[in-house]
Amino acid sequence: MATILFVDDDEVERIFAREVLEPRGHKVLFAGDGESALEIYRRPGLDIDVVVTDLAMPRLNGLRLIKALREYDPEARIIAASGIAADQLDLAEEFGAVAALSKPWSPPRFVAALDDVLTRAEAARDWTRGHWEEIWPEKEKRGRGEVADDGSPPIADLIGRWEGDEHIFPAPWAPEGVMARGTIEIRSVMGDTALLLEHQREVQGTVRRRGLTLLIWDGYSGEVVHYGFVSGGTSPSVFRGAWDGRLLQVEGPGPGGQVRHERSWHDEIMTLRSWTLPEDSAAEILAFEGTYQRVRSADTRA
Repeated sequence: MATILFVDDDEVERIFAREVLEPRGHKVLFAGDGESALEIYRRPGLDIDVVVTDLAMPRLNGLRLIKALREYDPEARIIAASGIAADQLDLAEEFGAVAALSKPWSPPRFVAALDDVLTRAEAARDWTRGHWEEIWPEKEKRGRGEVADDGSPPIADLIGRWEGDEHIFPAPWAPEGVMARGTIEIRSVMGDTALLLEHQREVQGTVRRRGLTLLIWDGYSGEVVHYGFVSGGTSPSVFRGAWDGRLLQVEGPGPGGQVRHERSWHDEIMTLRSWTLPEDSAAEILAFEGTYQRVRSADTRA
């Protein structure tokens, strides 16, 4: 079943949680304040499915705990509860709680709220498996470092920190071209239904560009959609394409013409290339090339 972190400074409430949850097969961890809960949640190798927290607690109250958990793990699933600070339950949801309960609570109401959160989480995972499996063969059957018969890596092999050299080829905004150092952080977001790539480019030790890329599966069109955002005032981009597990190819309109991105993975190396097709030309022009090596895997959290 699920692993639940129950946070409350009242021992009676903790006994209630044990008596209600453990007979249903859940593993329950307990903390008496927000600081202890945060320490438990951050333990390496511990995968907590849901946090249930009171709002009125010593050391670190429930609202501050919710904020800290969401900053540490944007996908944390948190149920807020309160008997003396019920007016703060709406605030708790604004801070990121997925459900809010007033005390005193009855076992049926408590269990129903928890089951609803777990059901929604499982639905998101099922959606992910059903859609990503079409473009990432056998990913659920392979561990990190293993490959399928077609040579494609599992998704877990993409998540982490990548660093490498980048070459921006001569263009109107860089007539002589530029050599840079790039860093890309890749993580799963939105309940594991998308990948977020955070990109930073340094030129001669100075950060010159930051960008975000969101990759998500479009179940209606059968395509991967690439949403791109960069610093410096450039308009957001929306590209579409295909992903077979080893090679991602997307294209769409860009400044001055069509743009095509190609991203490939092999072992611990990722390669990114971009081409532009100027409106007044019939031939693509290579505009960017970067080669990156993974320096931190998904097993290490920032």
